[in-house]
Amino acid sequence: MEWLLIVDDNEMFRKLFRSSLKQHLGKIDIREAGSAENALTTISNTPPPFLIFVDIQLPQENGLQLTRKIKHLYPETTVVVSTTFDSNEYRNAAYRAGADYFVSKSAMEIKELVKLIRSHFDQQ
Repeated sequence: MEWLLIVDDNEMFRKLFRSSLKQHLGKIDIREAGSAENALTTISNTPPPFLIFVDIQLPQENGLQLTRKIKHLYPETTVVVSTTFDSNEYRNAAYRAGADYFVSKSAMEIKELVKLIRSHFDQQ
């Protein structure tokens, strides 16, 4: 079964984001993790997700470190790094870490994200 993962330490954001995506992507399994450690455990217990949203600010291990690990272990998985800190420095660091996309949480357009998810889901 195809699925995607939202990794963010803000539980309220995760729940709202998941709910918004579910309204548009009913058939896709959407899971959540609140830390890099939890995300890696979730990924390792199942076939990897086709897409992962990773927040930069995570407890213990940041989202850039997590992105490097994910892309090393699962190079086919699409990683979207998201943050409230929309700067060229963070954007460049995300791409250097292996992110496929970078999005600012303040500029997130759910319709655009749904289009992105569908395009990757349809490739599976």
